[in-house]
Amino acid sequence: MPDKLTHNHIPALRFPDFANDGEWEVKRLGEIMQTITPPKKLQSIDYQKSGNYPIIDQSQNYICGYSNDVDALVNRTSEDLIVFGDHTCILKIVDFPFIQGADGIKIIKSKDSNQWDNKYVYQYLQFVPIISSEYKRHFSELKEKSVYYPKNIIEQRRIAACLSALDEMLAATNEKLEQLKAYKKGLMQQLFANPMGYKSLIINDLQIQKLRFPEFRNEKEWEEKKLGEVAIVFQGYGFPEKMQGKGEGKYPFIKVGDISTITNKGRKYINESANYVDDDDIKELKAKPLQKGTVVFAKIGEAIRLNRRVITAKQCMIDNNVAGVKAEQNLLCDDFLYYLMSLIDLAKYAGGVVPAVKKSTIEEISVFIPSLPEQRKIASCLSTMDDQINAYTEKVGLLGQYKKGLMQRMFPQ
Repeated sequence: MPDKLTHNHIPALRFPDFANDGEWEVKRLGEIMQTITPPKKLQSIDYQKSGNYPIIDQSQNYICGYSNDVDALVNRTSEDLIVFGDHTCILKIVDFPFIQGADGIKIIKSKDSNQWDNKYVYQYLQFVPIISSEYKRHFSELKEKSVYYPKNIIEQRRIAACLSALDEMLAATNEKLEQLKAYKKGLMQQLFANPMGYKSLIINDLQIQKLRFPEFRNEKEWEEKKLGEVAIVFQGYGFPEKMQGKGEGKYPFIKVGDISTITNKGRKYINESANYVDDDDIKELKAKPLQKGTVVFAKIGEAIRLNRRVITAKQCMIDNNVAGVKAEQNLLCDDFLYYLMSLIDLAKYAGGVVPAVKKSTIEEISVFIPSLPEQRKIASCLSTMDDQINAYTEKVGLLGQYKKGLMQRMFPQ
């Protein structure tokens, strides 16, 4: 049975042409959609990098590979098809011939394209909360979900077209964001002279980088140093449970999760955390806060492999799963150190059953550094790129919020 109805089925926002068309109808998804069985399913080992037909499976990637196996081609009509990832709750709308990949997806389409538009249903399924433990791994449960829809198929198509246009804007903005990230990554690999300390590019026994700003091309080559010679490495402190849970205070007490929160937002500076401490707490811990401009990162556990780095924007504390590195004055600038540390894969230096990096090991990492003016030039260039990346990250977030708000008004709740 459909979900219990507690109100009339008229959305808050409606196209003027349909304002007087009355209430929407509701049916179970299983009543309006049917599943399509593909001729065959390919295994992941059958995926190719190129081919005549794209492969769709339950992964995040829209297209997951290619194949020339015409016998596996989904018998698609002129209608769009909806792909639902049974294990991942990934939804994809497909408007071209394709081959089903590894198990874990359901292919569905409207039972009557004159009553229910596939693109409309796809947008509606993005709106309802299908990504929950209730529906994961159970397409049969999803089929019981109620779908509200206007009786007029034209109204359904108008709604779908409006939301699809936003999807296209989001996709284009995301693509630009990924291009900027890739460009920055490539630029850093060209600008930095061997951040990992191994001899990757050597001319006349000199360690050099591939790209250099014109004003520094005639300066001496970058110098090899131990990280402990040009920066101070700090260890974190144990964080007693009795001190945790304070939502405000003088000093953010940074944990690995706080670093993840900031980097997931596309930011490099951290001045907030889930926990705070004050001077009395610092005195009890017999601790010393880290200074502004310290690069902090995870030093233990699987988080090491993520290579996430942030810079403290104010005095703060770090817990004992986190380490900090502060540039020595007159030898390194803080932002250059941040980008340098971003290129160092600490997992290569980790030891133990649970990956962990010791303070002494970090201090012994070989790095190559130029003069301070060149450091500042490199850091300024990359900071400008970060500003662009942050702008696009924010735009993606705003577009997502706008679509969510629009759907809340366009669909009855």
